[in-house]
Amino acid sequence: MWEPAAGTFSRALAHRLQAGSRIYAVDRDRAAIASLERLVSDGVEVIPVTGDFTRPLKLPGIGVSQLSGMLFANALHFVANPRVVLEQLLTWLRPGGRLVIVEYDGRRPSRWVPYPIATERLPR
Repeated sequence: MWEPAAGTFSRALAHRLQAGSRIYAVDRDRAAIASLERLVSDGVEVIPVTGDFTRPLKLPGIGVSQLSGMLFANALHFVANPRVVLEQLLTWLRPGGRLVIVEYDGRRPSRWVPYPIATERLPR
């Protein structure tokens, strides 16, 4: 059975950003975070954070309006009310910052995607 590599989206993002950039990679899976502790990518700093963004989350040294972008990759479908989570976390995004959401489309609820989000609902 094929298993995706832990931190796939963080690794891809690290290869796309310019040197001096910083990624806060958040995952509740300690093994996934441990795999990112060894990630080095052309001057991009990856800061692994074990956490669950449905609970209060702290990123070292980050306050209101300080992030240039946020990437939620296959994460929001684990949250019953993603709007509440996004409203809280988006306070960290600076004006003009970018939000990228990667989600499955056309799925029924399952163990792997308990709260699917239809593409037409994403803008809301």
